[in-house]
Amino acid sequence: MARMMGTREPSEEELRQNIMKRLASLPHSIRKRYNVQGTDFTPTNSFSDEGTLNLHTEGIEDSDDSGSNNTTLAENSLHLDIVGIDTSYTATIQIGSPPRDFSILMDSGSGDFWARVGSEACISEEDGNGCGDHIFLGELSSATFLDSKKPWDITYGSGHANGTKVQDDVVIAGLTLSGHQFGVADFESKQFADQKAPFDGLMGLGRSSLSTQKVLTPPEALAAQGLISEAITSYKISRRKDGTDDGEITFGRNTLVTVPNVNQVGFWEVDLDDSAVGGVSTGLRSRTAILDTGTTLFVGPPDDVETIHSMIDGAEQDGQGGFTVPCDTNATVSLTIGGREFAIDSRDLAFGNLGNGRCISGIAAGAVNENNPTQYLVGDTFLKNVYLSTNVDKNEISLAKLL
Repeated sequence: MARMMGTREPSEEELRQNIMKRLASLPHSIRKRYNVQGTDFTPTNSFSDEGTLNLHTEGIEDSDDSGSNNTTLAENSLHLDIVGIDTSYTATIQIGSPPRDFSILMDSGSGDFWARVGSEACISEEDGNGCGDHIFLGELSSATFLDSKKPWDITYGSGHANGTKVQDDVVIAGLTLSGHQFGVADFESKQFADQKAPFDGLMGLGRSSLSTQKVLTPPEALAAQGLISEAITSYKISRRKDGTDDGEITFGRNTLVTVPNVNQVGFWEVDLDDSAVGGVSTGLRSRTAILDTGTTLFVGPPDDVETIHSMIDGAEQDGQGGFTVPCDTNATVSLTIGGREFAIDSRDLAFGNLGNGRCISGIAAGAVNENNPTQYLVGDTFLKNVYLSTNVDKNEISLAKLL
């Protein structure tokens, strides 16, 4: 987050201490899933080396698949598959000629679309061989693939990749982007080639001002080619506990409450009128929230998160800077945006089961931006409870309650 926003990066020691605090709060049977904004570290003491950890898309792995989807999708929509225990969400698009399916992580918190293991010539840092068991793209598999030979390079908190910018046909929800520009990887650090990363690429759905490739995002390109009227992206994020598997992402459609985007960098950020627990105001006003489908939890400044948990019956500090709640909590935390209150379902507050009736809280403490202590990073803990639309053309964000 610091690298993306141009603020001071935490030191390696600060990162290590935060990582160890979070890991210490988890039972050893729970592993942190792969994430593209992770922080790589060498585990010590009793911790295994099975995973990496970071604020962005922090989550817990689950071996179950979300299953097949039998729901009827709206026009210009894709089904969103759940990864893990609501840790992130993927959709299937088609790339190349002939078109082939690619499972793509949908991320409103970044601006680059790239095939994570995109190049047929891809080399992994770990062993110098291929980049894992994923779908590959190149001249051998697509007749419309055109390599510009222009380099791109992206570095996250955990892992990096580089390669070249290419053009190829991309089909998104039946809408064909002819000769769309995006990136393929010729080299990947081991985090991206890991078999535990269950997707073939990542689609950044923030504004293109975030793009390191300096190209239009897919929604912007769809609008530029006249395939949708405006560069609007809408999200309905499902919850594994519901068993409905009805998540979807829609391009070119709007919703109800509309507010301006207050972020100047390219993220999607809203002013928060208020927040409440059980209908009682927390008194935490004049806050803002970055809405990020690529982040699993709701992350806020430590003092604010402590205030929120002080109003949740049975919430406890875990001794490592985090919080736990009763797994059967019926507490609801709500955010008021554009004069409308949006509540977090109590099931989303009880995120990961620690045993003995205790669960990890879906609201975590963290310094999102040290230069802005009133900024939240609001991920799927909240977004599973709303229908979210982002409009690049008008730089607006729309939200609706899910029925």
